[in-house]
Amino acid sequence: MSQKNIVTWTAMLTVYAQNGQITNARNLFDEMPERTTASYNAMISAYIRNGCNVTKAYEVFNSFHDRNAVSYAAMIMGFVKARKFHLAEKLYLEAPIEFRDPVCSNALINGYLKMGETSEALRVFENVGESDRDVVSWSAVVGGLCRDGKVDYARILFDRMPERNVVSWSAMIDGYMEKGLFETGFCLFLNMRREGVVEVNSTTMTIMVKGCGNCGGVKEGMQIHGLVSRLGFEFGSVLTNTIITMYSLFGCTDMAKKVFCAM
Repeated sequence: MSQKNIVTWTAMLTVYAQNGQITNARNLFDEMPERTTASYNAMISAYIRNGCNVTKAYEVFNSFHDRNAVSYAAMIMGFVKARKFHLAEKLYLEAPIEFRDPVCSNALINGYLKMGETSEALRVFENVGESDRDVVSWSAVVGGLCRDGKVDYARILFDRMPERNVVSWSAMIDGYMEKGLFETGFCLFLNMRREGVVEVNSTTMTIMVKGCGNCGGVKEGMQIHGLVSRLGFEFGSVLTNTIITMYSLFGCTDMAKKVFCAM
């Protein structure tokens, strides 16, 4: 069988999988006179993508030995999707060191966070090597701790981050605002602006507007509204509604109406 034919078979298998034709995909897989790692990976992904049949996917995973990073990542993410976190973590720890990339650890961390298992997510985060952490995993854990009300611990991790993005900055600011620590959150926002490395986005501005409204920061709220206009943000429904709500909390009915009419 030529290399071209192997590629063609695998490509067709992928087409079936992407179109939800799992039976056709499996029949084609079984008919293949020769299979590559890519073929096995395609079949694993097919089962996970269509109905998240991790039992069948794991059978395929265990049926060949030339696994690569893609094989492990697909299977780990499949277990996470099926909420079988103990199996996902077990497989992650069994994977060769060179295959333990941030994609796998991030899948585990985010899976635990979605279930509200912040302590488990933090345990995985602390146990993975520095090379297995990226800005996505750092930001996810910071955000999870903030949602759990553990802003002091979140700030410790935030300050340790080798790199920060708009998600991590916004999560930390939101953590303070939700805790009622308005001044701390506002100062952090100003620090973000001063550093100038990361640009704010509509989510950041929505957090700031909401925080000003909830904490009665009239002066600051008007400043943030002005910044929204100067930075050229489109007044989408979420941001606009938050600004209207802020002014209504301030008792500034005329300003709320002005924003409403400008929509």
